[in-house]
Amino acid sequence: MMNVTRTALALIALIAAPLVSAQNLDLDRIFDEKNLEPIRELFEHGEYELVARICGEAVKRDFPLMDWRMMRLKSLAALGEMDAAITESGAFVKKYPDDLPLLVLRHDLARGTGKKDLVKETLDLFNKAARTKPAKDRNAAELVAMGRAAIALGADAQKIIGQFYEPAKRKDAESELPYLAAGELALEKEDFARAADEFRKGLKEHGETTALRFGLARAFAPSDREKCDENLLRVLETNPHHAGALLLKAEQNIGAEKFIEAEATIQAVLDVNDKHPEAWALRSAIASILVQNDKAKAAQANAMK
Repeated sequence: MMNVTRTALALIALIAAPLVSAQNLDLDRIFDEKNLEPIRELFEHGEYELVARICGEAVKRDFPLMDWRMMRLKSLAALGEMDAAITESGAFVKKYPDDLPLLVLRHDLARGTGKKDLVKETLDLFNKAARTKPAKDRNAAELVAMGRAAIALGADAQKIIGQFYEPAKRKDAESELPYLAAGELALEKEDFARAADEFRKGLKEHGETTALRFGLARAFAPSDREKCDENLLRVLETNPHHAGALLLKAEQNIGAEKFIEAEATIQAVLDVNDKHPEAWALRSAIASILVQNDKAKAAQANAMK
């Protein structure tokens, strides 16, 4: 982790330095080819503020790959800066109106903040962009985005898997995206065995990520507490700020009436994102159980914001 942080700080210094002649140093090529991976590692370890800063500088310098913009938006969302994320995603969409993964991320941001008009507007833009090229000519990330948009529009789950997620796996067998998407869809349908299978396949084909490992923990949560805890531990060893893993752990502690432990875990989420609605909802639930009515109402109000 220390090596990754040092690399990232070096990148900040390099981004902040004056541009030099392209004949001497092609910064675009260097950053896009060599320097995205340590930033992804920082995000994987929960260094959201640092990632947002680095990616923000890269965006200012107009580095071409969309990854800089996507990680910037995801980091802002993880920090609870949803208004900023929505505003910046709007600017990105104006510049890259046909980028399907970007449009899906903007849709998710809008849905997460209850902006129904923006949700509809973004889906309309997505449909327009999706028609610019046949699905057979799309890459894996674009196919997954098309599948996720189809879910939002109420399409049949099996058709989504057959038309988008399975072809995405064939396009790029090592991508985690189709396994994540298929696993999430199975979780939504409460097909926990299939979800576990998808996340396990993703870990085998792509390798270890906190997203896949957390998906596996969720798949085991209803039936196998030991396996769930094992996977949660592995997520939190990599990223102690992983909100989903922390909140699932808090839910388990509440179920076991370990309220002090649950409160500590919830606070760890709020320390990173003090606007996290699920964290405030769980805090309200604990206060209600303990008949702390004023605290329960205050926490509920924060959740409803």
